[in-house]
Amino acid sequence: MTSIRIWAYLARRNTAGIAVGFTVISALVLAGNFVESWRRAVTRGIGDLGLVGELALLQYPVLIEHFLPAIVLIGAMLSYRHLGRHGELVAVRATGISWMHLVMPGTAIAAVIGVGWLVVGNPISAATQAHLDNLEARYFGRDTGRLTLLGSGFWIRQSDPAGETIVHARTIDPATMQLTDVVVFRFGRSGYLDEWINADTALLDDAGDWLLHDGVVVNREREVERVAAYAVASTLDRDAINEGFTPAGMIPLWRLPQYVAVLEQFGFSTRVHQMQFHTLLSLPVTLVSMMLLGAAFMVPSLGRSAPWLRYTGTLLCLVLFYAVRDFCRSFGETTDIPVALAAWLPALLPAAFGVAAMLHHEDG
Repeated sequence: MTSIRIWAYLARRNTAGIAVGFTVISALVLAGNFVESWRRAVTRGIGDLGLVGELALLQYPVLIEHFLPAIVLIGAMLSYRHLGRHGELVAVRATGISWMHLVMPGTAIAAVIGVGWLVVGNPISAATQAHLDNLEARYFGRDTGRLTLLGSGFWIRQSDPAGETIVHARTIDPATMQLTDVVVFRFGRSGYLDEWINADTALLDDAGDWLLHDGVVVNREREVERVAAYAVASTLDRDAINEGFTPAGMIPLWRLPQYVAVLEQFGFSTRVHQMQFHTLLSLPVTLVSMMLLGAAFMVPSLGRSAPWLRYTGTLLCLVLFYAVRDFCRSFGETTDIPVALAAWLPALLPAAFGVAAMLHHEDG
């Protein structure tokens, strides 16, 4: 019963520390988002304060997802430093409870936060990212085309000064950019359909045009014309098409495997989306690692070291963690190393260090 009361108290202290870290980082993120959104709006001549606030709020969930490890580490640092400074950890240790048992409430809370984010936070982050993408395309002109892959085929939307073009094909060869069973819808600036084209094949040439072969063109007056070859201007090149799929951050965790399967079906690289999937899966382990790391730096057996050395060491480890994670992510997305290894290694290394440090303090 006593140990349960102790763990409940430690859990409350850890929760309070994480709440402080969450509040501080949320305030910084929201302030930074608002200033950056306001700067971009002013450069475009947009003075709508409501729009600026909406853009800042839409960017908030994805940045919080990025900073969750920092939030948990700061929370651990604050809570264990408070417990150590007031002698509470020493008193609890005197009852015979080990260091590893003392950090269990914090690690459990970190794991719950990680799983809770995957279930609730990540779908919200993906939805806000998609809405933010639409707003930026509308107000800031950032529209390179959006590609969609479904079981029925391949869809691409592209915009230019003359209007909008939507292309559908049953299959695509990523090596040659040749489409089969092609349907093209061309809309004018007014939004009305100007042309409807059916073709057997289409090929993206070096000039950036879709060359349609053996097609039928239907214009606005419903006049039908058969053509052996027909060119449709494109605002995209091969690199833009490969980069134009739905960004991994806009797809919820539970939909990523399905999206990866469709990409593989059409022959496109899936490493970016697989990396996002494994990075999200490793989030609970990452947060547990941050809790262990924060506890390792703040235990009372380091009492002879100055507090600022503890804080500096903890924050340096946090910077190193983000550097290693970004490095591994780049390698995982662009090289042939196993994606799972690149995603899980940054999550496991801090945990190994934290456990080793706690066992060292245990022996000491």
